[in-house]
Amino acid sequence: MANPPDIVSVAHIYGNEQCTKLSTTNATAIMDAVPTNYSHKVNMIIASNIDGTNNCDLNIYIDKDGTAYYLAYTITIPADSSLSLIDTPLYINHNASGTGNRLMAVAQTASDLDIVVSYEAITDVA
Repeated sequence: MANPPDIVSVAHIYGNEQCTKLSTTNATAIMDAVPTNYSHKVNMIIASNIDGTNNCDLNIYIDKDGTAYYLAYTITIPADSSLSLIDTPLYINHNASGTGNRLMAVAQTASDLDIVVSYEAITDVA
């Protein structure tokens, strides 16, 4: 039982998606915190601006015990458009020293953006 898991000796891989409507301009979790003995392999993050008229800026970051590490900072999503935010897998591991690592997002305007995250939850625990 390694933490992070030994992804060569994987016991289980669970495909997941998490869909979030950014209904506030406050930081919102777009992927749950990584649990003990897991790594999350993020394959895709798509942001869609569902406002037919206005552009909307977006920030996405990894929250590591309250510290933000940005993947995207003030990225403008045009009205009626979608944007893929990563082009290679991103691994996020459990953080045993605190609250866990998780993906967060902040929208410039409430209710303009939908975020879809596709990821695999990987564990080496049978």
